[in-house]
Parts: sequence; structure tokens; C-alpha cells
Amino acid sequence: MADKNLEIHGIRHFSYSQGSMFINDPARWFISYVLKHREPSNPAMERGNAVEFGIEYLLKGEFSELPDAVDMAVKKFNVATALGGNAEARDKERGNIPGMIEHGYEALKHLGAPESCQEKIEVTLEGVHVPIIGYIDWTWPGLIVDCKSTTRCPSGISAPHRKQGALYQKAKGNNYGVQFMYATPKKFALHTLETGEQDLKELHRAFLCMQRLLGISRDPQEIAEYLCPNYDSFYWSNQQTRELGRQTFGC
Repeated sequence: MADKNLEIHGIRHFSYSQGSMFINDPARWFISYVLKHREPSNPAMERGNAVEFGIEYLLKGEFSELPDAVDMAVKKFNVATALGGNAEARDKERGNIPGMIEHGYEALKHLGAPESCQEKIEVTLEGVHVPIIGYIDWTWPGLIVDCKSTTRCPSGISAPHRKQGALYQKAKGNNYGVQFMYATPKKFALHTLETGEQDLKELHRAFLCMQRLLGISRDPQEIAEYLCPNYDSFYWSNQQTRELGRQTFGC
């Protein structure tokens, strides 16, 4: 049975990020979720966490002030990046935090305090034998908002983010709208997901394919023989990950 195959390979749930990675590079998905290779955090990831923390602090606190939010977010970032990483990248990302918090809060302050923060959702899809789990940044009545901090403000919602939004809407119901708030050091953009139907279909297909792939064998190395990595993808930018890929796939 497919669910037994998932259990053998240590997979108890799927997520939008798994599905998105599988669509773009199945070999890279295999490295992360079957071989359980985890890359260390990096300054850009920790900047994202810090910015979200700072914006949430301002949204939830009636008497919260921007300087306090920035100060606490920077401290959070410093602790998270204290044990390693590129010093230049660390300094650069630290410098991005104040503007991103300021503009992110500007985009959302009219909504007031969120109804929920980091709400866990579980979605079941036909034929998929494990739940799909995710965490919604913030909700207000009838509205889901996901926070993305970035150095470049996009003109629309990217394909992976559309899939994320479609999954969240599936969990909460079509009476909820979905917006992505992109905060840069200089400005913000709010983009609304118009429809997620096709994106959810693609994500659903990915989960089914992942199940079928894992049903080939109990031996991960045998499954690896069906996969070919694309080392030109940003997914392989980490040197240790590339080395593991070369060892695993023989190329």
C-alpha cells in the first residue's frame, strides 16, 4: 500500500514546499525528504523570520512602536546567526530588517490585530495517503495573509507562492481571500490570489507522483536511479548538498 511505502521512507505528511520542490526538481526533493538532508539556515532565511516577528509585534501590540519592533527583530536575527554564516551576508541582511518591518507594517496596519498567527492547517486530497500540513502567517475574518520579505518587489505572485495560497484557501474555505504581502527595504506590494484551482491541481498531481515514486522500492538508492538532478537550479547552491547529489546520483 502507498501509505506503507511512505512510512518506510519516513514521510508522515506532505507540505506545499515539498510539492513545489518536487515539481521543480524531483532529485532535490529526494535529497531533502527521503535522504533527510537538511541544509543549515542562512542569513536570508533568518532575516525573513526576524521581519515577520517584527511586523507581528506591531500588529498585535496596541502600544507597540517601530523602534522597539526593529530592536527586538535585530536581536532575534543576531542570536539566530551568531554561530556561523558569511559575515558580509549577515551584515547585509541585518541592514534590510528595519525597512522591511516598516513597510510590511504599513501594508497591513489598517487590518488591526490578526485573528490568528501561525495557524496550523491540515488538508486531505483524494488519493493522497498522508495529510498536507502548513502554517498560515496571519488571518483576519475572511482573509489569509502570507508575509514574504524580499530585496526585489515582484509584480505578481510567483508560481510556488500561488500553490501555497491555493493550499491555504483549500484549508480555510473559499470564503477566505488570500493575499501575499511582499516587503522590501524601500516599499511593499500586496497581491491577491485571483484563483488557485489550477495550482491546487498541479500540487495534487505532485503529491500523487511522490507516492508512486516511493512505491518503487524500499531501497532509496534504487529510487535514486530514476532521478536526475539539475545542478543549475538554485536548489543546489549549497556545496554540501551538491556533493551529496553527486554521490547519490553518480553525476
